[in-house]
Amino acid sequence: MSHPRLLGPGSLPRFGSGWMHQFGAVYCLQQELLNARAASWFRAFELWHAARDEGIALNVSHYRNMTRQCVLAQRWDAALRVVAQMRRDAIRADAAVVGSVLSCCADAAKWQEAARVLQHFSVTEKLRLDAHCYHAAALASLRGHHWQTALTLSAPLLSRQLTVGPGTTALVDASSARSAGGASSPARRDFTRKLSVRLPDSSSGPLLLEEGHADTLLEACRLGGQREFAMAVLRAAPPRLQRAVLPTPSHGGYRDDATRGTRERFTREPPAWARWLRP
Repeated sequence: MSHPRLLGPGSLPRFGSGWMHQFGAVYCLQQELLNARAASWFRAFELWHAARDEGIALNVSHYRNMTRQCVLAQRWDAALRVVAQMRRDAIRADAAVVGSVLSCCADAAKWQEAARVLQHFSVTEKLRLDAHCYHAAALASLRGHHWQTALTLSAPLLSRQLTVGPGTTALVDASSARSAGGASSPARRDFTRKLSVRLPDSSSGPLLLEEGHADTLLEACRLGGQREFAMAVLRAAPPRLQRAVLPTPSHGGYRDDATRGTRERFTREPPAWARWLRP
């Protein structure tokens, strides 16, 4: 049997100059771009350039996977570049993309970038964000030691979740007035206007906040001395966080001692905001 190269090109015609090979390469590239198990932001960027060279039309699913890999690598700068490229390509981001970008900013404590991203998508583009986006923005502000920004960015979400009936308005107290520069300062009045939300009645049933988001907001209230606002958040928090304010410590569980072969009961220390809210 002769080698295929010695037999010549053969008598079968070839249409399209190898279109089947091109289709296979594009299909494999698409599958790798949308691979949910990929965890390399650098390779995701290289695949994006390869897809542009092949002329593949990218949509929000491709960019969503790219921002997810940026979260795994904690590359907030790369995530912001992905959002900027989506804006150039006229592709509207969804809540998952914004949540991934804000998570990157929260891991790096980039509270200014998180505030700009949240304001742009919620105010400028009128995108309805989920609770994860507001939690990530508040966490970035809290890690950046800006409790006022953490509460201000969460005010739109709290207004939607806590407005369930007649109630009072949560305003800042004297402690935040001193930190804002006085009771009659412009910063004080502006912060009061942004932070005003409706507090629910005890008889109504407000929607529960996520445990992580409520914990972040309660810690921000503790740093700013916002006791009234903290009580409003606590009423909408999960029951486990509400039980943390009780004077009796809640049991954390049992710890196994492999060397002694015994089990001992341990108690989980309440967070700092719980000790602050206790009477």
